[in-house]
Amino acid sequence: MSCILGIASRTGRPVAADWQPRGLRAMLPMGGPDRGGAHGGGTDGVVRGDRAALAWRQFVDLPEDRVDRQPMRGGGGRLVMVFDGRLDNRAELLVRLGRTGPEAASMPDGRVALRCFEAAGREALGWFCGAFALALFDEGEDRLLLARDALGMRPLVYHLARDFLRFATVPRGLFVDPSVPRALDPVALARHSIRWRVAADRTIYQDIRALPPGCFLEMQAGRVVVDHHWRPDHVAPVRFARMDDYAEGLRAVLETAVAAQTRSARGVASQLSGGLDSSAVTALAAGVLAARNDVLDAYTAAPPEGTPPVHPLLRHDESGVAAETAARFPNIRHHVIRETPALELELFDRIAAGADLPPINAMNMPWFDDIARAAGRRGAGVLLHAGYGNLTISAEGFEGLADMALRGRFLALARHGWRLRDLNRIERRLLVAETAMAARRRLPVPAGLRRRIGRRVLEDAPVALRPEALPEGGLDSLAKAAVWRWPGADRLADGGRRVAAFANNDLAFLTFYYEASCGLSLRDPTADQRVAEYCWGLPPEAFLAGGTPRGLVRRAMAGLLPPAVVENRRQGAQAVTWRRQMSAARDEILREIDALAACPDTAALFDIGRLKALAAEIDGPDESREMMIALQVTLTQALNVGRFARRFSGSNQTGREDAAETGD
Repeated sequence: MSCILGIASRTGRPVAADWQPRGLRAMLPMGGPDRGGAHGGGTDGVVRGDRAALAWRQFVDLPEDRVDRQPMRGGGGRLVMVFDGRLDNRAELLVRLGRTGPEAASMPDGRVALRCFEAAGREALGWFCGAFALALFDEGEDRLLLARDALGMRPLVYHLARDFLRFATVPRGLFVDPSVPRALDPVALARHSIRWRVAADRTIYQDIRALPPGCFLEMQAGRVVVDHHWRPDHVAPVRFARMDDYAEGLRAVLETAVAAQTRSARGVASQLSGGLDSSAVTALAAGVLAARNDVLDAYTAAPPEGTPPVHPLLRHDESGVAAETAARFPNIRHHVIRETPALELELFDRIAAGADLPPINAMNMPWFDDIARAAGRRGAGVLLHAGYGNLTISAEGFEGLADMALRGRFLALARHGWRLRDLNRIERRLLVAETAMAARRRLPVPAGLRRRIGRRVLEDAPVALRPEALPEGGLDSLAKAAVWRWPGADRLADGGRRVAAFANNDLAFLTFYYEASCGLSLRDPTADQRVAEYCWGLPPEAFLAGGTPRGLVRRAMAGLLPPAVVENRRQGAQAVTWRRQMSAARDEILREIDALAACPDTAALFDIGRLKALAAEIDGPDESREMMIALQVTLTQALNVGRFARRFSGSNQTGREDAAETGD
């Protein structure tokens, strides 16, 4: 892996004379190792020309990274490329290129990608499967190409000005240039504070765009075009005669993805809960590594021993079930990480400063960070997880019922629907919500009604924003987005809706943070392009195989995972001791609210009175679901986003608030 940086001229104005790659150093989180791979630190590689300049810094992640040198030249010297990421189908690509033998086996992934461009030009993007971001400049044709992988697992942002286009892995690589505006987008920040993802081509910064997943940007003669090289609505249908064939196909494609993503220069670890997704990934990874005589360190987050259950339908401590999975594989070393006693607000700062983005699910970051740090200390270079399993391998399948009804497939509806009579309370709620959501997406809703519904949703949303602080049209923008917010909306069978959940996700930025700060690559086989294409090509009823929610993955993993996992119908509870953690940090939370009130930018954005009222309820008797959401989402996310905005604005600066000033 690496970070990339560059600039290209739109008007013919030379760039080489005054451009320096200071942004490379700025992209290293403060306190993180300055790993330059085989180059020993500093700027690993720079190519300057009259019309463009490209720079690259290496983090050793894959075995082939040890011999990687970038920027690379090809095409008879006219092509210059920087590449960040990995190609999970590199063996297939090498065969396609007709390259075999030891030299091909040790070829870095970026060099493989460049050879593909030499063979097929821009069409080579359709050959790639993996997690990558790249920049390719054709000096002969004065053309710049930026591209990002299908599901956006690697970040890439850019700033387009009249004379130049500047690009970088993360925004602070751009902010070292004084010509790039350094300001937050209040509407995007408002969406982020209530955990609504911003649009695929936007960031939380004004004038900083994200290249959407599955897209490329091409600039020639000053003209800039952004288009798709992969589209979810072009996924081929997958149809089999037997339901068991769907399960066998899922297991095969997931195992392929896991095998590809265990390629590492160091050890491999996994995040293991008691759920289907992480258990499936861990079990398959254990099998792959056993064939290599390697071990797998599996980490489970759990509350302190003796913590009482939080709900009869939720599993509050999954360490026992996770241990059953681990015990099935002799090469798994199982580690249980107990939750920390207090909420550390400084953790939000460290992650946000390193990722250039406040984490979208702040309450889950403490236990996840504990696991990542523990894996890194044990020498792991890869941490497997299954954060997007709900969008691929383990969709409940409820949305298929609405699809059957709306298409008049009443016999299929009766055949699959009657088997769902034994749903538990949570599953029934999901069924109703997702069926209604599926139906509503397929029925026309007038724009005026959407806005009215959206404003009502906003009134009921767990939000502590001041609507009057948003710019003109900001509230309408949120209201338009709110009309489609519904429980389970991201799990719809529609590929376009599902891929929207990946778009501009914080995982890409978090992955960069953990790589740069502790040398750990976060990888999610359930977000592999081949897995997503397989799952999104299935008929909706395939996920209800046997009349059981998530029936597809249950059948696929039967025999490999213990019955306690395969047959379980209870969801796992995350951050179980969240209220105890907040109580231990209550004084710090009150001080932070006062700091938000003292900062003009955050005081204008957040309802400080509501935040103070919620802080007063931390130790209160109200244990309702509404209060839980208010404290876990409204208060915690406001503190998370508010601290970031306050430090970005320069209020009460501590730590690494202005990464733009840390350049060479």
